[in-house]
Amino acid sequence: MKISYRYLKRYKEIVQVLLKYGFSFIVEKLNIEGIAYKIPITNPSEEIKNMTVGERLRRTFEELGPTYIKLGQILSTRRDMFDQSIIDELIKLRDNVEIFDTNIAISIIEEELGKSINDIFLEFNKEPLASASLGQVYEAKLKNNKSVIVKVQRPNVERIIKSDLEIMQSIAIAISDFNKELNIEAERIIEDFKTQLLRELDYNFEAINDLKFGNIFKDTPEVYIPDVFMELTTKKVLVMEKVVGVKLSNTNKIKTMGWNTKEIAEIGFKSLFKQIFEFGFFHADPHPGNIFVLSEQCISYIDFGMIGIIDKKTLKILNQISIAIIDKNIDRIIYLLMELDIISSNTNTNSLRQDLLYLMHYYCDMPIEKLKIRDILNEYFFSSGNKTATDAPFTVLD
Repeated sequence: MKISYRYLKRYKEIVQVLLKYGFSFIVEKLNIEGIAYKIPITNPSEEIKNMTVGERLRRTFEELGPTYIKLGQILSTRRDMFDQSIIDELIKLRDNVEIFDTNIAISIIEEELGKSINDIFLEFNKEPLASASLGQVYEAKLKNNKSVIVKVQRPNVERIIKSDLEIMQSIAIAISDFNKELNIEAERIIEDFKTQLLRELDYNFEAINDLKFGNIFKDTPEVYIPDVFMELTTKKVLVMEKVVGVKLSNTNKIKTMGWNTKEIAEIGFKSLFKQIFEFGFFHADPHPGNIFVLSEQCISYIDFGMIGIIDKKTLKILNQISIAIIDKNIDRIIYLLMELDIISSNTNTNSLRQDLLYLMHYYCDMPIEKLKIRDILNEYFFSSGNKTATDAPFTVLD
């Protein structure tokens, strides 16, 4: 595999981490121009040997940094590709990210906004509220006493990500070269991942998404979209209204409040269907940590970095599929899936018919509060094993 010598140091770091966690076979397959053979190959420690494959994979992504953490987060949704034990480990990548120095965060804010932190905020809590792969989140108060959330991009993260993406593209080409029969469009997957990730590095993109969601739900009292302060938002800094509520993931607290989980679930599903089927513009990462419950009658979305867009033709067909599902018309569903090019004429329709019958049997009678929209979409698009994530009939922008 040919490499760019601009990133030789990073290639060596990647090889060392792969060897450390027992993935030497990957290094050998890629044959990274002899780099692996210049690094002493040692057996993994007893602690690492006792880890599951999922644990070793998660630790590898964590040690390799933000680009690989984001890739792992995306792979955590791919139940069509990995065993549940691996999925369970990759899901943990959402939370366990190292905190960076708050003084550095303040310097970034001041440089981006051209003002002293004291001139921008009445109060600024120096203890991070959360730390993610690309940025860190703080609580603050504006001069008008408005409580806000401040998201600050990690220092040098853009440079690190761009070098990692170039390396990933080299690896993707190598994968295609050494196994032409491998049914994974690695180059295309990494190219789409690159486009998504570079877009997420610009917080202006997330701010504009917030404004659009605000317009979608402006006349819907059951869904609250926090305000974004465009005058305090740049490529590296995002300032948004603080939402006060209970995370949807905190089911114990919701039950303690005495709120009706069925009503809350119905609001959530109605809001998602409104986004998808009415506007063709939807929150593409609606996991429970990104939804707050404000009351029994109101929820709020946060984190608009990943959205999906559906064109008019696809939107029309998706609505027709919804009607076919209600009518339990399997043949009509299969025909419409072919129209969307989700399945091909070579697909084993008998097998697919059984998969669809199972999905309808499993989900149609399930109590709404038990439904998980991510699981439904994953099974819907990937159950027949014909397509990769990049072949979905809509565009996901991250």
